[in-house]
Amino acid sequence: MSSSKGDPRTWHAWSRWKDSNLLGVYLKEFTKACKKASHVSFLDCFAGTATSQDHQGDTFTSSPRIALQTNPEFTDLVFFELPENAIELESALRIEYPSRSFTVLGGDCNATIRDGLSWLRDRGTRISGPQLGPAIAFLDPDEVQLAWSTVEAIARWDGRRDAGDFVRKGKTEQLILFPTGPLRRRLPVQAGSHEASEKIRAEVDDLFGNSDWRSIYDAQRAGRVSGEDSWMHYVEQYRLGLTQLGYDYTSAIEVRNTRNVVLYHMIFATNHFAGRKIMKAVLNRAKSELPAMVKEEKISRMPRKDAGQTLFDAEPDGAPDDLPTDWALVVDTPPQAFDPSRFPAIQKQEARETEVQDTLF
Repeated sequence: MSSSKGDPRTWHAWSRWKDSNLLGVYLKEFTKACKKASHVSFLDCFAGTATSQDHQGDTFTSSPRIALQTNPEFTDLVFFELPENAIELESALRIEYPSRSFTVLGGDCNATIRDGLSWLRDRGTRISGPQLGPAIAFLDPDEVQLAWSTVEAIARWDGRRDAGDFVRKGKTEQLILFPTGPLRRRLPVQAGSHEASEKIRAEVDDLFGNSDWRSIYDAQRAGRVSGEDSWMHYVEQYRLGLTQLGYDYTSAIEVRNTRNVVLYHMIFATNHFAGRKIMKAVLNRAKSELPAMVKEEKISRMPRKDAGQTLFDAEPDGAPDDLPTDWALVVDTPPQAFDPSRFPAIQKQEARETEVQDTLF
């Protein structure tokens, strides 16, 4: 979802990596694994504008084009975007892909997700069609915009419009950007900082679909859990929710920027063994490729100012030190509920930590 009319989202190495090395690679393997299916569908809940640019102004392939260029092809695609950008996006895609079966829905995907699912059902009949075939949804918000109700609607979609319709056998796979960085900015934990307002807490409730995350925040504020690693508890809570929606397998890959600050986690959910096996291979490959991309980004030292802040700190002359190979941590063990009793209170002196402020994507 873009923030303003006609403005392309601006990306850095870790963002381009997400689209090309993670989404693009997985989609090719996904459609290949589904080649015997008569219908294979793709949903892009935050499709963006027709053009994607990196911080140097260079254009690159956007997620809608990645999906449309995937070979073997998706038979049916649904793109969600804000109204002012949806018009431009659909116009550009219709020119490039005039014969493809896709729709662009203008509006907040949280409000229009069922319209997109209904469009897929309307392409079929009672006993066949895209509503019964394999499908994957890509949910890539800029901030804390994705409502749990959207994730739940996708997970629970059975493909039916009428009582006599055939029911789809498998769940739609989901690849979700969990907004760790934006969440950190909304939930201050530093000593002396003000607690998040009830308005902010309600927004985060909407992200998770419940208020269970608040016990994690309370533990952070009390100094029971601290540091960058403490934010993984929120990721685990989110993955636990996906498990409760019926997904047999979830995984998360943690992505850090040039200052070793966690930007976001990409979370994957499936109940297909093939999807689990393929994504494991894709994540391991993507994990190995990210450090070199981040290092190249660090060497470029292209400052970006936004609200008076610079993305990269000044660095000494010469190439930066080699980045660690675990710049992107992969976790796919079964998620566990947060238990405050496992984290006894610690002394204030030990609880002090340095939090990086307002990290930009």
